[in-house]
Parts: sequence; C-alpha cells; structure tokens
Amino acid sequence: MGPSYRRQLKVFEEVGIEPYTTLIQACEKSLVFVASVPWIDQPRPVPPNVHYIGPTLSQSYESLSHELQQFLDTHKRSIYIAFGSLTAVKPTEFDALVQSLSVAYHAGLIDGVVWGLMNTHAHELNAVTYTNYTAPQRAVLKHPSVKLFISHCGLGSIHEAMEAGTPILGIPGFSDQPSNALIIEAMNAGMRISWKDVGTSRMHSALEHILGGHSAKEIETTVTELKRLINIFNRRIGYAADLVEMMAVPGMLELIKPADQRMPWWKANNLDLWVAIVTVLTLFSASVIYLGINLLARLVFTSPAKIKRL
Repeated sequence: MGPSYRRQLKVFEEVGIEPYTTLIQACEKSLVFVASVPWIDQPRPVPPNVHYIGPTLSQSYESLSHELQQFLDTHKRSIYIAFGSLTAVKPTEFDALVQSLSVAYHAGLIDGVVWGLMNTHAHELNAVTYTNYTAPQRAVLKHPSVKLFISHCGLGSIHEAMEAGTPILGIPGFSDQPSNALIIEAMNAGMRISWKDVGTSRMHSALEHILGGHSAKEIETTVTELKRLINIFNRRIGYAADLVEMMAVPGMLELIKPADQRMPWWKANNLDLWVAIVTVLTLFSASVIYLGINLLARLVFTSPAKIKRL
C-alpha cells in the first residue's frame, strides 16, 4: 500500500466515504455516468447508480472555413473521411482508398470528397498532392451535401455522425472500433469493411448499398431516427449535474446503491432462498421415501396373514 493510497484512505475516512481497493468496488459504491447511449453498448442490466448521460457533445464547435464552406456548397453528394488521431493510414492504403473513391465518382455515387489527413503518412505522398491535416468534423458532418462518413468507428466519431444524421462506412482498426462498426451495421446505420477490402469490388458494393437505391432510403430513415434519439440524450448533461448535487447531500448515495450492496452477503447471493428450496426438497424427498418404505413394509408383512385367513 503506497503513501498516496494511504492519504486517500485518510481523506475518505475524514469525509465518511467507505474505502475501496478496486475500480469495480468504486463503481459499486459511487454514482457512475456513462457518456454514451444505450443502443451502442452491449445489452446488460444497469444498476440504479449507473446513468447514461448521452455523448456530452458541446453546444459549440468549430465552423467551416470559407474555402471548405464554398467547396461543400458547390457539391451535392460529398463523402467525409477521417480516421482519428491514432490510426495511421499507409501510402498503399491511401492509394487503394483513392482508387475506390475514383470508381464511386465515375459511377455517379459521389461528386466530392473532404478528407482530414491527420495521420495518413502525408509526408510520403507525392509533391503535387495538397494536404489539409484537420477538418471541423461536426460542421462538415452536418452540412447537407455530406452523404457518407468513412470512419475508423471511434466512439466519439460515431456520436458525431449520429448527431448529424450521417451514415457510416466503417473501416475499423483496433480496440472497440471493430465492435462499434459491427453495431453500426446491425442497426442499419451503415456498413463495415476491412482494410483488405479497400480498393476492391467489396468496397464499391458497400458504397452503392449506402448511397444508392432502396437500401439507401432505409439507411437514411435509420440515421434520421438515431439523430432524434441522440439529441434527446445529449440534453442529459443538466440531469447529470442535478444528480451530482443530490448525491452531495449526506446519506443520498445509499439510496442509489445496487440492492446487493445494501444486503448481507448471504441475502445478496440468495442463500436464504437456496436454503429454503433445499429444505423443501429434502422434506419432500424424505416424505416420499418414508411413504414408500411404509407401503412396502405393509405389503410384505401383511401377505402371510392374508394367506392364513384364506
């Protein structure tokens, strides 16, 4: 036990907070906020001390530059591409993605591309390529000409796409990105492919599915509904502040602790119910055995007497 942890325990003791040794114990005894929305997470029972407060997106965000505004205003079917600050796009992957975008352009699916090249090894690209490393993502996604977001499927990017009502073509990398992309596809808010599919017919089929035909209308309906839902959840920041103020009142935290934290261990694990069930089953089994032995004994010991009387 280090000195910093001992100091923390002392502070807990002074303010009357029960100490904890693991993060799980801390979550069980605290007010927990989840900065997301339920339909993105895996379904699970949520205890009363855990509250979804939405993506907590800021009310203000960076606006479009004059150049970018002009570009989007003069294009009707644009794609926005961004892979976050950690995903490194190699030159070969960059070339394959450009090839797929070129095919989509000539097929009439898109007429423009905005690409935040933050971590795309841009220094290795040829000298005639003009690069812009970042873009005001929320402003771009909310522009009516942006019809698709090609993303690594980080949770923040998914929240911003849903807020804008923009479908996603996910090319996930690591961590939670593959599962996030799977959820997007399962909700029919877009599709997912892998990096090996980039530049192939598989990617072109995905672009056609999202941007053209009857399937595009279904996806548009889905993302419009998700946009309404996520904007409702994004208003929960005030609700979270109210909960914090309420929990500052002594004794209030006890009221939202999970039920198993307010019970003895034997009751929390239903030990009393198991004892009752085992007792009933034991008594029932004993009664059946007793009656069976009794009946068998009566049959065995009464038979000779009956024969004599005959």
